Amino acid sequence: MDQLQKKYYLNYGGGLVAYKKFGKFKIMGKIGYDIYSRKSYITKGHGLYFEGTIGYTFYQKYGLSIMPCFFSKKFDYIPAGGSATTPANAKVKSFVLRIGLTKFF
Repeated sequence: MDQLQKKYYLNYGGGLVAYKKFGKFKIMGKIGYDIYSRKSYITKGHGLYFEGTIGYTFYQKYGLSIMPCFFSKKFDYIPAGGSATTPANAKVKSFVLRIGLTKFF
């Protein structure tokens, strides 16, 4: 039953957002840093992310957006059945390209 338990953690972070409008085009960028924690599971963890958006307005406040996103996470954690003296580590890097309809504010 222990292996079926879901592992969860908390994250705290902050970031910067930049927005610029060029006629019918809108550009937004977001960069941030997160710290992940859970005393009984994660001994150390942090992440960095960058999200960008290029949008084109074709009807009032509605448009089409292309959003490239990059995420990088690093964890030191205690594996299931492991002891606190032997933490394992994990590194995850991902790139996502989202395309969709958007409502601009």
